[in-house]
This record gives sequence, structure tokens and C-alpha cells, in this order.
Amino acid sequence: MPSLSRRFKIEVKLNEKPAYRLAQSARVNPNYLYKMMSGIGKVKNGDHRIIKIGKVLGIPAEECFEEGGEDSYAIQ
Repeated sequence: MPSLSRRFKIEVKLNEKPAYRLAQSARVNPNYLYKMMSGIGKVKNGDHRIIKIGKVLGIPAEECFEEGGEDSYAIQ
């Protein structure tokens, strides 16, 4: 199952602009970004809204997504 990449999440959280401003810059509803970042919504691979936010952040489309979901970061 696809999820947001770790790089995408870090770039959003560490950016000088708040997340809602990043979403507005990409012409994406800020609520959508919040839902995807918090895990409430399901991410679809190749979602054009995530790709648009990635462009604002300077992240290539292929680096916005990853397979494996949150479980891939679990400490084992």
C-alpha cells in the first residue's frame, strides 16, 4: 500500500511555511494535506495533489511516494 515518503513528510514539517500555506501555494485544499499527513486519509500512488505539493517543495514526483506504509519505520 503506498504512503507518503519520509522525505515528503520531513520537508512539509520542517518548511518555514505552515502546511496549510504549502497546500494553498499548490492550489490544494489544506484539509486534504492534513488528512494525508496524519494518516486519516489513504494515499493513492501518483495522486496529482501530492505531486503538486511536492513541486512546491522541490521534490520530484517519484520521491513523494513509497511502498510499505508506516510499518516500514517500525523498530524491530
